[in-house]
Amino acid sequence: MCAIADSSLGVKRSEEFKEKVRSINLNRSSEVKERVKRAVIAANTGRVSWNKGIKMPLEMRRKTSSKGMKFPNRRPISHEDYLKVCEANRKPRGEAYLQNRSLISSKTYFFVSPEGAQIKIENMRVFCGKMGLNHSHMYQVARRNIVHHRGWRLDGECVQG
Repeated sequence: MCAIADSSLGVKRSEEFKEKVRSINLNRSSEVKERVKRAVIAANTGRVSWNKGIKMPLEMRRKTSSKGMKFPNRRPISHEDYLKVCEANRKPRGEAYLQNRSLISSKTYFFVSPEGAQIKIENMRVFCGKMGLNHSHMYQVARRNIVHHRGWRLDGECVQG
């Protein structure tokens, strides 16, 4: 007998009963499994979960990660401590590295200025920053999506690797 009505909580099952249920589940066809799966989905469709709209406390949010309770003992840190950690993780690279990196990733463009002079541009973003141009529009000129930007036009072959 069940101690609580409509609940098998706390009921000890015999090994014979467990084996009988196990054999029934093993011999079930995939068709029956799919039918049961569809029935469970239909029963739960439109159901509102019990915690819908309840926000987790800030302390708990900081302790959990995106994958669940991977770091349960992680303490919340202040914004100042977070900035210190970010600064410590930055690697000093120097000005020479930054200049070389921008040249490596940049392409060479050839444009005609509004005055008619031919200009070779090594780094589009840096050039547009110095000249007060919109780099997005200049890239569109380079891709031949638009004809000109503030008088700057494409000159022959646009890009060199």
